[in-house]
Amino acid sequence: MNITNNYKWEIQLKNNEIYTVGNEFDHNNVVRVSFVPSRLLLPRHDLILTDFKFKKRFCRGMIKQQMGMKEYLHCVVTDAFRFYLKSSNGQILITDSTYELYI
Repeated sequence: MNITNNYKWEIQLKNNEIYTVGNEFDHNNVVRVSFVPSRLLLPRHDLILTDFKFKKRFCRGMIKQQMGMKEYLHCVVTDAFRFYLKSSNGQILITDSTYELYI
C-alpha cells in the first residue's frame, strides 16, 4: 500500500540555516518549522517558535486495513504543544505536548 506524503518540511535556525532532511541540527536554535505542500490547493503551515522550545519532529504512516484508511502524519513537538498535520488534506490538530494521536 502506498501512503502519499503531500508535504515537505523545512526547519530554520536562529542563524538562518535551513534544514530539509535529517535531524542533525541544534534543536535549541530552531525558530521556524514549515510544511510546504507539493500539491496545489493544500495550505502551507509555518510554525514560528520564538516563545516555544522545539523538541523534535517526526512522521508517521497510518494504515487501518478494516477501514481502508491510509494517512501520513507530520508532527512537531514543543515544550507546550504538539502540532499534527494530515498530509492527505492539510488539516491540523494542536494538542497538549504529551498527547499521542492515533488514527
